[in-house]
Amino acid sequence: MTPRNKRNKRNKCNKSRKNLKIHVPNQHAPNPKPANENENENERIRIHKLPGYGKELPSKTYVSYMHLPNTDKHLHYWFIESEHDPKNAPVFFWTNGGPGCSSMLGLFEEIGPFVPNSKLNLERNDLAWTKFANIVFVDQPVGVGHSYSKHHKDYYSNDVLSAQDNLAFMIEFFKVFPEFKPNKLYLTGESYAGHYIPMMMDRLIAYNKTHNHEINFRGVIIMNPLMTYHSGDPSEMETYWGHQRIFIDTWNKYKKHGCERASNSNRYCKQMLNEMHDREKNMNPYAIDYPICAANNLQQTQLSKYTRKYNKFVRNKVNMACIHKYTDNYLNSDAVREQITKPHSNRKWYGCTDYEFYRLKDRDNDMVPHIKRHLMDKDLKHLEILIMSGTNDSICGTIGTQKWISRLNLKTKAHAGEWKPYLMDKMLKGHVTTFQGDG
Repeated sequence: MTPRNKRNKRNKCNKSRKNLKIHVPNQHAPNPKPANENENENERIRIHKLPGYGKELPSKTYVSYMHLPNTDKHLHYWFIESEHDPKNAPVFFWTNGGPGCSSMLGLFEEIGPFVPNSKLNLERNDLAWTKFANIVFVDQPVGVGHSYSKHHKDYYSNDVLSAQDNLAFMIEFFKVFPEFKPNKLYLTGESYAGHYIPMMMDRLIAYNKTHNHEINFRGVIIMNPLMTYHSGDPSEMETYWGHQRIFIDTWNKYKKHGCERASNSNRYCKQMLNEMHDREKNMNPYAIDYPICAANNLQQTQLSKYTRKYNKFVRNKVNMACIHKYTDNYLNSDAVREQITKPHSNRKWYGCTDYEFYRLKDRDNDMVPHIKRHLMDKDLKHLEILIMSGTNDSICGTIGTQKWISRLNLKTKAHAGEWKPYLMDKMLKGHVTTFQGDG
């Protein structure tokens, strides 16, 4: 979980963001290389050290731009090889949500090998997914992070166009790194990735059927996904109610007017939502029972000590409540900009841009039929889908996840258990249910 407040939501569902600034690179900046780079060219984009990390990097790390063929679009990405057996480890294609949020949030705040601290140094993330997977963190669509185009029209996007560009990126990626093409590929992400990934699945599966299953696609992993209208504001409100953050009279009015239904998203319902959001503005909606990033450093230190004392699974080095502040300061530091982004972009990095050119009405599209169709496809015998949903995250809340999964009408897998307790050191940390697809 990462610290945010309602007025500056970053990488989930619908949120306010910084203004989008279209960047045309300096004409003296080197153009990204074509995708048929050989091993020597890969060395050119490999980084061997990072500012604030005085040790050898845990695994091979590459930073570059991918030029999408027949366009002027350039998508910024980091590719970090697995720390263990990269030749056989799966490849994860990771995207954050928004739409409009940078995958650098996932890299530096969630699943990457490092987390920044208040001194602009990097510390090891003991929970990094790069311990067992090769991960490609890509900023998409154009306009997110440092991804850019020379043409204004390329900054307009929607679910269909982003899926098209993401498939083009993956095809080009395996030209740059052909040695990883045989590895199992998983599409991974969070939040609005609940739209990105099902649409990407459609494109990738269709591509494979006409290209002799060229890409070894095996499945998807999505965390707190926005899959339906109900996955957004309605499930957020239900989560607040479940945690008793809403007065019962307010909740009853919300229900009475049917505000949980998209068809009733009227002015009255929107006003109620805004009022409830305002009442909860001093809470982190992504981790509602965790500390927020306090203005007073002493206060924040005490909050963090309290959290670590009573939850030993919380990382004990970096103040996670203020992790976004540290990420922002780190990625915009002179040392990082000089090494990582300055050759192509002088633009300030934002966790989320005010991506007003994305067709936001797409967020109400129902993604469940896409998942259902592929689960029913008997040609996809090895398809695996993992959905993770944290109950402390009100944005794209767990109640919404349970509701859309129930619509799939899947049978639980024999002997796997239904709502099976998930334990760590004999402590209950969640529940797991395994379903059997029809394919």
